Amino acid sequence: MKRLYLVRHAKSDWIDASLPDIERPLNDRGNTDAPMMAKILASKNYIPELIISSPAVRAKKTADFFAVSNRSFFISSSISWLNPSANTPSVH
Repeated sequence: MKRLYLVRHAKSDWIDASLPDIERPLNDRGNTDAPMMAKILASKNYIPELIISSPAVRAKKTADFFAVSNRSFFISSSISWLNPSANTPSVH
């Protein structure tokens, strides 16, 4: 059976207000929490075959922690609606 895991990026840094939203990095807490959560999921054998991420810096970094801990294949997507500044598609 296939499973879908949805993971939000870890805590991001707002210290530099001049950065565009897509370039905001993880803060110290995010850089601690993301690998910890990735290891917890790996220890429970929740191992994704594929990780697809928004192109946002904070999302790619979070996804990278999960890919390394779980030995998963990681893709940073250029799908426009995954961009944090994009308008989300309408669902009817």
